[in-house]
Amino acid sequence: MLHIIDTSEPAVLTQAEYEEISYATFQTQFLLYTRNNRKVGEPLIINDNDSVEKSSWNPTHPTRIITHGWRGDIEAKSACALIRDAYLSIGDYNVILIDWSKAAGYLWYWKVARSVPLVAERVTQLIDFLQSQAGLDPSKTKVIGHSLGGHVVGLAARNANGDIAEVVALDPAKPLFDSKGPAERVDRSDAARVQVIHTSILGLEEPIGDADFYPNGGKSQPGCGTIALTCAHARSYEYYAESILNPTGFRAGKVFMGGPSLDPKCLLLAVYPSLLASITTNLNYTNDINDSGTLTLSDINESEFILNIFNTIYKDAQKTTFHLYTRNNPEIGEQLFIDDLDSIKKSFWNPDHPTRLIIHGWKGNCESTICTDIRDAYLNVGDYNIILIDWRAAANHLYSKSARSTPIVSQYIALLVDFLENNASLDLDRTTIIGYSLGGHIASLSARFATGKIREVVALDPAGPCFEYKEPGERMDKTDAILVQVIHTCIKYMGIKSAIGTSDFYVNGGEEQPGCGPIRWIGNLMAITCAHMRALEYYIESILNPRGFRAGKVFMGGPSLDPNACGVYVLETADRSPFALG
Repeated sequence: MLHIIDTSEPAVLTQAEYEEISYATFQTQFLLYTRNNRKVGEPLIINDNDSVEKSSWNPTHPTRIITHGWRGDIEAKSACALIRDAYLSIGDYNVILIDWSKAAGYLWYWKVARSVPLVAERVTQLIDFLQSQAGLDPSKTKVIGHSLGGHVVGLAARNANGDIAEVVALDPAKPLFDSKGPAERVDRSDAARVQVIHTSILGLEEPIGDADFYPNGGKSQPGCGTIALTCAHARSYEYYAESILNPTGFRAGKVFMGGPSLDPKCLLLAVYPSLLASITTNLNYTNDINDSGTLTLSDINESEFILNIFNTIYKDAQKTTFHLYTRNNPEIGEQLFIDDLDSIKKSFWNPDHPTRLIIHGWKGNCESTICTDIRDAYLNVGDYNIILIDWRAAANHLYSKSARSTPIVSQYIALLVDFLENNASLDLDRTTIIGYSLGGHIASLSARFATGKIREVVALDPAGPCFEYKEPGERMDKTDAILVQVIHTCIKYMGIKSAIGTSDFYVNGGEEQPGCGPIRWIGNLMAITCAHMRALEYYIESILNPRGFRAGKVFMGGPSLDPNACGVYVLETADRSPFALG
């Protein structure tokens, strides 16, 4: 998943901040998996011999210790689980997954980065305990980490009493580590062999291992679209997991990347550190690999420039705010904060009520009638948790930049959804996310990025420019939620033309709207704006009159979507309010 990176950090931690971070790292857990227990981990506890004796630990088997990065975990489909399953499918291993999600789960990146050496210390303690008490063989041990986890495993191996055989750092994180020395981040001196796989500009550029591989140049990866950064960052562990199953699949000249054990010929790179492998892959990640030269200064400057652009977008996305309205406070919103339970407890949030999240479009804000009119309609018909989402900081740029911000803002909203589900009993089956224009894509992508499956998404004439030819995951799509309804009202110039929902309603044909005037060319701005806004007006009326907008045997809109609506529909309306013809 894509996450928002704030690379600012305090120069000195307060005592309270240090204690908070220390407490979180102390909750790091170690779960053992073997072929006897592939899916249910057995906890190993440092200095607790019983935890080892009662487990499936086998000192004659090689050991693989695997960990995640920022806001990661060890759950199904995670980097850790993918690599674990690959190893256990090819042989007998002690696979230990390191779950430091308590420390990694902070929204603020700098806090997690500060946790890295403390988590690494815990991992070192486990390694030393297993070596001294449980027969761990360091020469048959490999530690593997993604992103921030790459630094965790490097430091853990560096400080262990025995010489660990291998470290694999999967696109080790760059922010807050690019200026650190070898003792503060992963380095070729951490273990007997250190391999680094570079796949995105979120990772360190410089060669810091015995073998440094730069698949496809190491900045971007084929098949990654608008959410290219997070996709390319994740490709490092996807490539590595596949290399375990296909050890000779990723060829760089005469050597191979990844694999259950590092190709010893890769150690030539310690002698010739300028020899960097560049991998060209297809969508299955397993084409031939050709050698390339060193990473040039112009390459580094280009990636710095791109990262600066995205940092600007991230900072604007972080300014997104969330405002709760209920029948107890229909006009004055209560601000909700991600990872702040007090903001929930002190509000009128009621988990027994259905929830509606409402998102404006380009140049908008949560005080515009686009948001407030939908809010008022819902509170007129029942008890709801209404959350208005204000992303004005990112919405007020030139259109193309705001369009690029949509997946980033969506990820931020997904964090709120996950927080409410995990901590405030949000019922996803009674949740609808509604968005207008650019907000339509944000609404749907937010549902897509959320951990659980959202019941409904409603997109009101979702924006066409910059999205018409995008793929799912880059714009809204029918797979983003259980029910995804799209109301098309101005597909000539403003809204997306394609049918991309589980139900698509082309009102009055979807091009022009009665009462708005004809749209002959792009200069008919009043008619275009009017038609684009009609999606909003029709939806508001449908909340108050759920059976008013009939298309055959199904209905458009409503407080809850018609579950029978599936496919493409055309319906007609009046030229003024009330618009519904019944």
